[in-house]
Parts: sequence; structure tokens; C-alpha cells
Amino acid sequence: MASAGPASAAVGGGCTRIQGVTGVLCVEWNAQSPKYINTIHGDFVSTLGVGNPRIHVRVLDAQNREMFSRDRSWGGTRRDEEANFEVTVLMPRDASRVCASLYEAGGLMDTACSPVIT
Repeated sequence: MASAGPASAAVGGGCTRIQGVTGVLCVEWNAQSPKYINTIHGDFVSTLGVGNPRIHVRVLDAQNREMFSRDRSWGGTRRDEEANFEVTVLMPRDASRVCASLYEAGGLMDTACSPVIT
């Protein structure tokens, strides 16, 4: 039986606190190799809520050059949201890390990153 999606060779993730200790921002990824990232997932949880949030995910190389990015945004005040993205391109260089940044009404709140180790 054939798999519905690509197999993962490695997975990773990381989180950071936002709004002091009242929230958390996380990023997760899975990959077949440093040049072939399957998916990126960013999410946040906030007891205070985030106004007009936007999650920006990106894949960076060893020199911090962005090789892939996507955004997802929501209106109003949200206490938790998640954004899942399929990465549909082969990276031109090995990925070094995957990051998710959370913005509130256009202003950067924080960034969570995870090294890509396969």
C-alpha cells in the first residue's frame, strides 16, 4: 500500500514563552533530509489573547538566509491558533533551522526556532 504523504526521516521542534509566562509559541517540522522539509507547523497559546495575530514560518540556511516562508493570520483576539504548511520545494542549500514568529497587530511578539538535524 502506498503512503499518502512523504515519509519522515526526522522531526524537531521548539517553544518559547510569550507575554511573560502567560503564553507559548512553538514551531515543529518534519523532514526527509536537510534539503527536503515535508511540513512546518507553528502554533501559540495565550491566556491573555493575541490581537489580530499572524504566524510567519520560515526555513533558514546556515547563514540565516531565508529559503522558504509562509504566513497565516487571523482577525480579532485569539487565545490559541495553529498554522500548518506543506513545503513543496527542494531547498537550494541545507536547512539549518526552522522558525515561527508571532506578530500581534503587525508588531513582533517573539520567535521560536528549532535546528534541522536529520
